[in-house]
Amino acid sequence: MALQFIMGGSGAGKTRFLYERLIEESERRPGQQFVLIVPEQFTMQTQKEIVSLHPRRGTMNIDIVSFERLAYRVFEELAVVNPYGTGSNGLYLYFTTDVATEVQYTVHVDDPDIPDFTATAADASGQPYGRTHEFQLIGLVPGEVNEVTLTIAGSWGNLRQTVH
Repeated sequence: MALQFIMGGSGAGKTRFLYERLIEESERRPGQQFVLIVPEQFTMQTQKEIVSLHPRRGTMNIDIVSFERLAYRVFEELAVVNPYGTGSNGLYLYFTTDVATEVQYTVHVDDPDIPDFTATAADASGQPYGRTHEFQLIGLVPGEVNEVTLTIAGSWGNLRQTVH
């Protein structure tokens, strides 16, 4: 596709035109993945707008990411131990799921004096269910071998997957 300029004044419908065009292309080519790059502060808002405009009410094969998130995906995706200097009891996780899900995790160590720690993962959006999961897993016990179990469930309550 050639470079195209979409020009117009504020409120003329440039953004909506681009969103509708992206949705049309994604429907025409369902096997292809599309990436929409937006400023960090607009990722959630853009995802909501795309979902509301999409005839199937989902982003399906469209990922909405910021430049920072795209760079992270390209260079370091999945699990990185302590990327932000958070100490030895945290683990940064990032992954995506095909459908909106909620993630719960349990941290277990073999020491009988230390109870298991269970929490529901929360990301910056504050939404319990999502396709993009990015959070700081807390509750790891320094000096112990930690077993972390992720439980992924859909909004309808069905268990989707358990990962040890």
